[in-house]
Amino acid sequence: MSGNTLIAKEFDKFFVDNYKYLLGFTKSIDVKNDYQNLLHDCYLKCKTRLLLSGYSGNSYLNYTRVTIMNTYKTQYRDTKHTIDFHSEDYENEIETELQTREDFNDQSKQHDYEMVFLNTMAYDYVNKYFSPKENMIFKTYYVLKHKHINYKTLSECTGYSITSVSNTIKRIKKALRDNLVSYINTGMNVMELADKIKKVETVISLPLNKNLGLYKSTYIEVFGRPFKSSCSCQINRIRTDLISWLEKNKPLLK
Repeated sequence: MSGNTLIAKEFDKFFVDNYKYLLGFTKSIDVKNDYQNLLHDCYLKCKTRLLLSGYSGNSYLNYTRVTIMNTYKTQYRDTKHTIDFHSEDYENEIETELQTREDFNDQSKQHDYEMVFLNTMAYDYVNKYFSPKENMIFKTYYVLKHKHINYKTLSECTGYSITSVSNTIKRIKKALRDNLVSYINTGMNVMELADKIKKVETVISLPLNKNLGLYKSTYIEVFGRPFKSSCSCQINRIRTDLISWLEKNKPLLK
């Protein structure tokens, strides 16, 4: 099997494994854009460039995201129309063009804010669930990934074996793929969320009047505060609030 064939298979597997994320990323740039075709164009563009360069590495995700963003910006510039100042309606054309440019700049800023937020939450997740050693390996990898760092270089930078840094990065990446959405929304990983959902489902299946103490303790565990009400007639809200929490968070397990 040739080197190019290996690169093609490697990139195809990466694209399939990350398709949903990449589609969401592309859509987040501009929901009004034909984001499915844009992603397909970027897939072909990335694959062609990788085959021409012969590069095979572990930073396909960053490379693909940059390509998507740059392609979108190029398409936006190419579709901008020239205003005819001799047109009777040129004032409205100017206003429309200025608004379009403002919308584009706002979308770019929003995208940047979202990326900063996601990166911050990823760091926070790794700090919470991984050891100091794993944290150091991940942060070194993250800081240097724009330089297409490989595991050998990462091993030299951190002082740990290639096997150790490779397994650490793969484990953290999988954990972030599986748990980051849940962590952003609930402050818990998927396993913790599943355990709490199971507990809430068990509690709300029981009659409130005979299990008020259990309802109150579960309420504190879920919301981080005791249930407070100035009137005993509001006590049914404990059950209602728990049901609302369940309906909101259970879909995150899918």
